[in-house]
Amino acid sequence: MQEASRATHAEVSYLAVMGPQTVDNALPFLGSLLARHCEVVLAAGPAERNAVADRAHQYPTVRFAVVGGISSASNISVLSGDAAAVQDEADSTVSRAAGS
Repeated sequence: MQEASRATHAEVSYLAVMGPQTVDNALPFLGSLLARHCEVVLAAGPAERNAVADRAHQYPTVRFAVVGGISSASNISVLSGDAAAVQDEADSTVSRAAGS
């Protein structure tokens, strides 16, 4: 995502879920990103993916990308493959959101 940020001038932020890796603990971090009006949210861990699955339908204009897992809403893209493939897909998602 940092590569796409440099190419498009999109701002990239990283938030790690602190404490136990549970959906209930991940939801405030997701809420923080959504309150900032992020256009793309990438979730990598199981708690983060499940938090996105729980809330994505409430934010139809936000593009969510999850590493692994399944898509439970039309605005969730699943990134899969090796690290390079996931990076390429994440970069493409950011670039599309930035209009590049």
